[in-house]
Amino acid sequence: MPKKELLEELLQNKMLQELASLIFVYRKKNKITLQELSNQTSNDIRFLNNLEKGKHDTQITNYFKIAKVLKIPASTIGELVERYFRGTI
Repeated sequence: MPKKELLEELLQNKMLQELASLIFVYRKKNKITLQELSNQTSNDIRFLNNLEKGKHDTQITNYFKIAKVLKIPASTIGELVERYFRGTI
């Protein structure tokens, strides 16, 4: 695998881990169970659990739906995306 592609893959994996951690922290902060999050986002509990562990990726609209339920500030998501594009994540 060329060096540039490898770096891009590493950045994507790091971003997934950052998103996973963010979802987990905000879910715990808001005292929302996986069942409650599942009900409010129409996602399977197993899927959400794996998403929190960084084992799954999903469409950006699904991340936004989850972020809205968990009250994750848009600026926090924006900062993460900005760091990804700068390659500093």
